Amino acid sequence: MNDSYVNPENGVRREQESVRDEYIPGNQTQTDGDAGSHIPYQSRYDAWRFQTPEELQPGGGLQRPGKSRSGLKTFLWIAFFAVVLSAAAVLAYSYVSKIPVQKILSGVLSGGEIPEANPEPEEKIVLGRRKEADSESSGTETVVPGIVEEVMRSMVSLTSMTEEEYRNEPSGSAAAGASACSGIIIGLTDQDILIATNSHMLAGRSDITVIFPDNTAASGVIKGADADEDLAVITVRLSDISAATRSGIEVIRIGDSDSLRVGESVIAIGNALGSGQSVSMGIVSALGCIVRDKNGTTRTLIQTDASINPGNSGGALINMQGELVGINEAKFVSTMVEGIGYAIPISSAQPILSELINRGGREKVGEENASYIGITCSTMPETYTSAGYPKGVFIVEIEEGGPADQAGLMPNDIITAFCGKAMLTKEDLIEELTYYAAGEEVTVSVSRFRETDGSFDHLQIPVILGDRKNMTITVPDDGNTSRDEAT
Repeated sequence: MNDSYVNPENGVRREQESVRDEYIPGNQTQTDGDAGSHIPYQSRYDAWRFQTPEELQPGGGLQRPGKSRSGLKTFLWIAFFAVVLSAAAVLAYSYVSKIPVQKILSGVLSGGEIPEANPEPEEKIVLGRRKEADSESSGTETVVPGIVEEVMRSMVSLTSMTEEEYRNEPSGSAAAGASACSGIIIGLTDQDILIATNSHMLAGRSDITVIFPDNTAASGVIKGADADEDLAVITVRLSDISAATRSGIEVIRIGDSDSLRVGESVIAIGNALGSGQSVSMGIVSALGCIVRDKNGTTRTLIQTDASINPGNSGGALINMQGELVGINEAKFVSTMVEGIGYAIPISSAQPILSELINRGGREKVGEENASYIGITCSTMPETYTSAGYPKGVFIVEIEEGGPADQAGLMPNDIITAFCGKAMLTKEDLIEELTYYAAGEEVTVSVSRFRETDGSFDHLQIPVILGDRKNMTITVPDDGNTSRDEAT
């Protein structure tokens, strides 16, 4: 049944189902008729009836105000402190164990084990760029002997004879002197061994002797030379050496000097001081060095601090792969400096050497075909060349009606090249003519002084060589045949 009632506090009428009274200990009592005793009880209806609507909960029954909200706050604080403590524990473990936080969290969240502490870092941090493995510097002490042993099979020593005039002596007499330099075996043909060297070591010299690694010797012949580039090629007949000597030589491996780096290790090998092959080691000090020699010729060279001494000229500059990267030029080394040597880059020398080999394949002609050009000549004095005159062969006199006269050559002309080959001395010209027969047409390069402005005209004049048996020009009788010579 439903009861209606009015709340005496706010006058609101409510409908409520009857609620069965229960005996609950309280302050109110009811008399038990049978026993005559008082039993305390409390009616839920009465308790509910006198509560305001704001104090009633949706689920019914009575609740203490504020109890649920304070419990939620306590739970949230506990959760917050748990998260903070957990984070602090993870950070502390990461710091002590040197394990990244991400790695620890990944192991926990994935259900795996927490990584074990590692007191040492996996990799030490080094300031600056890390040194990379480099074949040229790895095990240098053990690599160099192997490189030297291999390259020595391609090295030769050269000696030659020259006549040097001792002008400080009253007699002005000439004495024979020996010169020593180095050479590199750069090729083999069916008949010849091809050897590269510097041309400045061969100017005006004869009787070239080539000494091979086994100390046997053979005669060499100049196949071609380029004075401007200071390169020359010498040939030795294979028939002039023994089978044992042949088995002990090898053509050198050619490298790429364009790929050289400053600071790269290099080895210099040559006939230093004429006492046999020796080895020195250094680095590439500079690249692309513009160097001017005493004749005013400029070249682009490699600078190295590897010891290069007299006799090293024409020797090899080797990289740490055992490849030829330069041809040493000792003539630029002075006693005034230390640790500065120069070498011709092989990348620029190789095409010139190839040209010398290809155009220089001539044999000397016999006496019956000997030729002449019809001039009296001398080597340009150094006093003039140092003042700016071209270096070459100075024409003192021309045979009237001879080959030079017919071609248009004139006295005071300076012959600088013969068929494209530089002529530095009168001996160079005389030697070159022995490879050309009478009747052949050759091209002579001359520098002709221009009196109007003091400059030189550079001419290419074709000349048909005459028969030496018909030569009429003679050397002036001045008592000094070493200075002027007819040819």
